[in-house]
Amino acid sequence: GELARRRPDPAQLTRFYLWVSVGGVLGGVFVGLLAPHLFDDYYELGIAVVASLTAVGILSSQGARAPQLARVGAAIMAFVTVCVAGGFVYKAVITHERFVFLARNFYGKLALEDKQPQGALQRTLFHGGIIHGFQSFHVRPPQPTTYYTRGSGLGAAMAALDTARARAVGVIGLGSGTIAAYGRAGDRFRFYDINPLVVDIARRSFTYLADCRAQVD
Repeated sequence: GELARRRPDPAQLTRFYLWVSVGGVLGGVFVGLLAPHLFDDYYELGIAVVASLTAVGILSSQGARAPQLARVGAAIMAFVTVCVAGGFVYKAVITHERFVFLARNFYGKLALEDKQPQGALQRTLFHGGIIHGFQSFHVRPPQPTTYYTRGSGLGAAMAALDTARARAVGVIGLGSGTIAAYGRAGDRFRFYDINPLVVDIARRSFTYLADCRAQVD
């Protein structure tokens, strides 16, 4: 609304729309290229919301015909902005308390959550809000979990291939390496993953790959 109200004379509209587009480009560069290196979570959403509310509060108070009413409106906007900022900060604090590891790169945010029911370590890998692996460390050898249990579609497929002949298995997407739990001596399992951080986490924070009896690439 403010952009439309403040638009220039038609002779200057080309320059006006050019600068609006430049703002979009700069925002895209920040979110796509800079933020993954600066932050371990998606903080840019909170920053943008708070900055936008601040801008609305400042702009709406400029040139007001009723200064007293404008001051009331500015006070309300300031209160709302502080509350929203506090909500984002609280969410960030809760997130850091929940996860034992947080990291982010161009491909998204990865997080590890540890729980110890009855003293047994259970670790879950999240990519954004999606579970990408789970392991109970007291179960030896590691068993396939989450979407890949022996009762799943993958479990049925691996059971159908359960012959004496060595199996060559290609897996698109590594996650925590859960599917390696199906590996037998003589098998060859090859995982493909675009995110090097996932590979590092699977090797360092889970034991599916290390415990796999098959050859793993």
